[in-house]
Amino acid sequence: MQRGEAVEVSYPIRTTDRAALATLSGALARRTHQRRMKRLAETPPAVGEGTPLPPADDAALHLAEGTVDLTFTGSAGQGFAVFLTRGMQATLHGEANDAVAKAMSGGRVVVRPPEGAPFTAEKAAIIGNCALYGATGGQLFVRGRAADRFAVRNSGAEAVVEAVGLHACEYMTRGTVVILGEASANVGAGMTGGRIFLRRDQAARLNPEYVFARDLDAAATEAFRALVEAHAEHTGSATAQALLSDWTGARAAYVEAVSVTRR
Repeated sequence: MQRGEAVEVSYPIRTTDRAALATLSGALARRTHQRRMKRLAETPPAVGEGTPLPPADDAALHLAEGTVDLTFTGSAGQGFAVFLTRGMQATLHGEANDAVAKAMSGGRVVVRPPEGAPFTAEKAAIIGNCALYGATGGQLFVRGRAADRFAVRNSGAEAVVEAVGLHACEYMTRGTVVILGEASANVGAGMTGGRIFLRRDQAARLNPEYVFARDLDAAATEAFRALVEAHAEHTGSATAQALLSDWTGARAAYVEAVSVTRR
């Protein structure tokens, strides 16, 4: 990485491996911070002005997308891919405990069953509670069901999951979550921003005090399809592939849920 070369490696993982990738993400975040401080020192802002680094320039301070490609096989302990940052992709062939991709700010996380798994991936629980807690960016694709409080306090990440437990998208402020299948009760409680795509027959699971469902317009359809396509590509999801094979029916079967403040 220090030479600017791509890294592609694989590791086994087990439940005693907790907060996997936190150390690496911290090192990359420190490197980005040091580069930003150096840039600020070289081009200090004028009095009364804000940061001299527009978003386009700031992106150059991070690793390019896909620079670090990590594959794990096994059962990950709590906090798999926490604090993930830009330039990293972590793929887990197996399952994970609570707090997957907690506080991630960039990169991509993929969780899918191992090859030859003797169960139907779309119907099996594969990650624990509170995935994406407090995330501000990045993507998470889960070929399987998530437990409770999926994407709680999500503040900018994109995610696709086959099904979710209680309180999904609780206190969400930004970002996009696609729930392809079943949702348990109280989806979107306390939600003030972002959006959720879910099946029309699951809309009754939404918390009506905070979110409401509406038909997909052209822009929402485009965003929804892009995430379904990405999910199919990264996980091989049978659900996603079926939706793409009958897109007219898929569009009619799903709705977009947003905060009631956007009525």
